[in-house]
Amino acid sequence: MTGIRRFVWVGVVTVGMVLVAVGGVASAGDWGPGPWPGQLRLGGFGGLGGAEPRAEGFANLFVPFWGDSRALAFLDATGRMDDDDAETVSVGVGFRLMHRTDWILGANAYYDHDWTRFGNDFERMGLGVEVLGRWVEARANGYLAVGDEKERVPERDFVRSANGATVTYRAYEEALEGLDAEVGVLVPVVSDRVETRVFAGGYWFDSDVGDNLEGFRGRLEVRPNAYVCISLEVLDDDDRGTDTFVGGWINIPLSAEGVKDALASLGSIFRFSAGPRTMAQRMVQRVVRDPRVFQPLRYEKRTAASPEGPSERVESPVNGGESLPL
Repeated sequence: MTGIRRFVWVGVVTVGMVLVAVGGVASAGDWGPGPWPGQLRLGGFGGLGGAEPRAEGFANLFVPFWGDSRALAFLDATGRMDDDDAETVSVGVGFRLMHRTDWILGANAYYDHDWTRFGNDFERMGLGVEVLGRWVEARANGYLAVGDEKERVPERDFVRSANGATVTYRAYEEALEGLDAEVGVLVPVVSDRVETRVFAGGYWFDSDVGDNLEGFRGRLEVRPNAYVCISLEVLDDDDRGTDTFVGGWINIPLSAEGVKDALASLGSIFRFSAGPRTMAQRMVQRVVRDPRVFQPLRYEKRTAASPEGPSERVESPVNGGESLPL
């Protein structure tokens, strides 16, 4: 955990210095979004098979507060709710710079807060960097828990007795600390008609309760136009197995002129436009991060002889020969 903490905190300080520098540059000119419109995004995802959550909806507000022809600083806020009544709020600030109209370099910092279905809540800070090109894009994010890293879920505890010994399995929810990263490419030929990008990456999260969470993430994004994105995501790790999610979102531009232009842009959502977005359009695209702060549920195994002593981590606890429901 020490290495991850050091990485995240050094990164947060670095991003803070960058944003201070941006503020200094902006103070020399006029504050305002420049040519970059705000974005309201509404969307959702659904888990296929036994993937959790089975359904999730979100709303995202992306607000540039300073910009010129090749740079912007922005505020980004997202609210999520799933079918298990878990809720997440994320608020962040970021900066993007377009280099010679061919590349976009970005950095961001976020605060995340989760309220779980079991009544616990978790907080974390996050740092992200991104590089966006016409054919290739890449990003990496670091996450650091704030406050309590794990919370008890006593209603999911259970006790087993065998050979005269009593064993208690204590249930926890735990905030995740770690890293994720991915690289994506624009699919040729197909993208001449419909912008299509495929991504491959991984995630590495530390746990103080169970085994560390490490796995593969693959994504597919299809954009019939600049206002609609359809997404397919596959996660695979030893802890959760293979989960598949399908969903998407719509972008509603919010221009400085107000709601009238935003409503006028709604007609573009249903219009097909061939080819990939321009680099200028991608300057205001959605920031990609892991939206889930915590990992449910994890168990510790304790004996009656030492109920408060050292615990044993349990990967897949069973009760009466059946896996515990999560």
